[in-house]
Amino acid sequence: MSSNNRGRDGIIAGYLLKLARESTGCTQAEMAQRLSIDPHTLHSWETGRRSLAATNVRDLVQLRLQLFNLGVDSLLIDCLNTALEADYILSEILNCDAPQIDLYHHPLTNWLLPHSVSEMLAWPLTNTTPSAIAHVIPKTPRRGPVAPGPVLSLPERTQFFRNLSAAADLVLQQQELGGTHSSLLAHQLYLRVGWNNQPDTAEWLRAVYIQHLKRYPRFDRWSPQWLERRSLVIALAGRGDPEPIQRFIRTAHSSDECEMANLNYWAYWAGELHERQRSQDFMVNATALRSWTGLTLMRRLTDKLVPANPNLELNIHSIAVLLRRSITTHVLEEDAELCSSIETKVARLFDHETILSTHARSELADIHKRMTYLSNSRRPHLKVG
Repeated sequence: MSSNNRGRDGIIAGYLLKLARESTGCTQAEMAQRLSIDPHTLHSWETGRRSLAATNVRDLVQLRLQLFNLGVDSLLIDCLNTALEADYILSEILNCDAPQIDLYHHPLTNWLLPHSVSEMLAWPLTNTTPSAIAHVIPKTPRRGPVAPGPVLSLPERTQFFRNLSAAADLVLQQQELGGTHSSLLAHQLYLRVGWNNQPDTAEWLRAVYIQHLKRYPRFDRWSPQWLERRSLVIALAGRGDPEPIQRFIRTAHSSDECEMANLNYWAYWAGELHERQRSQDFMVNATALRSWTGLTLMRRLTDKLVPANPNLELNIHSIAVLLRRSITTHVLEEDAELCSSIETKVARLFDHETILSTHARSELADIHKRMTYLSNSRRPHLKVG
């Protein structure tokens, strides 16, 4: 592996530390004094020139406690660990040059990234602030040329995505890892390649999708490749090609196992399944399906019920299934605010029906019908006489 980009293993956690300091109103000099560290050390941490990951565990724990005592938002402090994990993945992929790619030890091979880590990793690549810390980002523009987040240069971004697609090509060419691990790696690579907004990304994803269709023409039953296909169609939808995800919703959710897989994966992504996963096996585990309430998931899916969401139809389908299976019925009966939000979002989407497929419009109508029933059942009945 190359070591040219080893200095990029601290930019995300460093930027979080900068936000933590700014939230207290301290300058770097003032914060360094309060933390009893050299100002140059703090500056190096914040800029990512020196990685927080290189700090010994005792000092890192002490730093977190000091930040808490200085009044830094506890959620922001907790996100430091997530940022350190994202920094590690970023650095490993940047340094995983095509001729030296080791699929067995790739950072995306043996761990299914939760949403929190994925958002952190995407931050310097897409300039999208992670939802967990959006509340601490200044709402007004800062003076001067201040970066709105951790920064990667254009050559570094290009290298990151080039290394991702090279690893994905290698997975397609070699099936050495076996079904489960190979499919897990491919799934994670396809999703992150989809973050690339360069024009040739859609072309590359489409070519891989066509190969996938030829290799696995039927998807009415669960297999490890089901998650691969799901990530491919999501990535293509994000690059402006909605047909594959519409086809996937119609054809790859026809069995009970596939519907279970979709909901369990969403629950993991939303943070309702807290145990980290090493494979896709949990997705078709009925016990896992009964272990989460659906409240966090329903809120996340509802937040994304907007016309601009490229995965809108998958969100609609997933909400419809949650309601059909009565997984969230008891939650919605007790959460009038969430019910109202769903009804409002659904009503707005009816005004944009032209953006939806016939199948999605039908499921939207089903959601509307079920939400109307829930709303009516919550209203007190008038006594007569």
